[in-house]
Amino acid sequence: MRVQDYLYADNKSKQNYWREGWNHFKNVYKSDIFKEKNIILSIHGVLVGSVTGSFCSVDIPSIMDFKPTKIITLIDDVYASWYRTEERAQGIQYIGQPSLEELLDARRSEILVGDIIQNHIEPTPPHFILATRHTARTLFRLCFLNTSDLETVYLSFPISGPRRLLNEGDESGINDVNDFLREANNFEEAHNNFACFCPLCIDELPLIMKGEESDEGWTFDLTYRWEVRDFYSEEILLGDFHTIPGILEFPDKKKIRYVEGLIRTDVGWRDHRLVKQSKHLVVFNPVYLGHLSGGVDSEIDGNIMKRKHCFVYQNPEHDPQGLVKSRWVKEDPSIPSPGMRYVTIYDNLNELFQALGSW
Repeated sequence: MRVQDYLYADNKSKQNYWREGWNHFKNVYKSDIFKEKNIILSIHGVLVGSVTGSFCSVDIPSIMDFKPTKIITLIDDVYASWYRTEERAQGIQYIGQPSLEELLDARRSEILVGDIIQNHIEPTPPHFILATRHTARTLFRLCFLNTSDLETVYLSFPISGPRRLLNEGDESGINDVNDFLREANNFEEAHNNFACFCPLCIDELPLIMKGEESDEGWTFDLTYRWEVRDFYSEEILLGDFHTIPGILEFPDKKKIRYVEGLIRTDVGWRDHRLVKQSKHLVVFNPVYLGHLSGGVDSEIDGNIMKRKHCFVYQNPEHDPQGLVKSRWVKEDPSIPSPGMRYVTIYDNLNELFQALGSW
């Protein structure tokens, strides 16, 4: 069956075709040769077409029979996904040229399908979302470490403030964050049971904030994307990004405007989702240039609500008024504060990572 025939078939035919393929796979993974083996099953939970929209043909009982122990949904920058699908189609529409809006809808749906599968499996497996600009090491540990042994960490830090400073020609904020992330990456490399999630491994706001509008189209210079190589150096990443050109040309500027709200909304809920899937929160400079970062503040609150520990470092030069301690440290220990007991503030990053490593 050709891809386009599958896309436009009725739902029953799609599901029958999916089950037929699954039965072939089932005969393989249930054979004696794969007993006591680790099996990685890679599937698309969702497909999308310009006429069909997003749809799912996954047969949940089949997945239940497979009994996955981990579910991992890989995601990427929407503009990178758009370029790859355009390059594959070579202008032939029926091969598949989904719009940015359709790709974002499909990504949301893909995560939802992962959650639905998770809800039908006993014992319940964890469902991780992982951006493909993370290191291959991170995915390896998510896949192969026992959940009870795996220590997952979300790295929280201000992003908008350092970028505003960069717009004024000052790179110090960007450099400070990169230094922190290099230390976090070195920590992960040295501690075999840790996996760190970095929000900069997906970075879509520059598309709408830094793209340039022409008469009809939209041009995006990828140098505005935060460069993960500045803190991951030569690490092997999950995706191959060398094939994406430095300048992306979008033929219809209206379609960029269509997705602006989706992209902005995804930033908030995705970061909270990453906090939720982590056992620990490591926070760098929640106060930046004297102002409490709204995003970081929200992530700390979300972590406290889950009764999980927050490891916080604050550079005093950015917090001359002591906002961090006034917010998360009670001067009078006789006054109970259920939330604050989950926050520990460290004098330097070395102490912070030492404490995290001994957890």
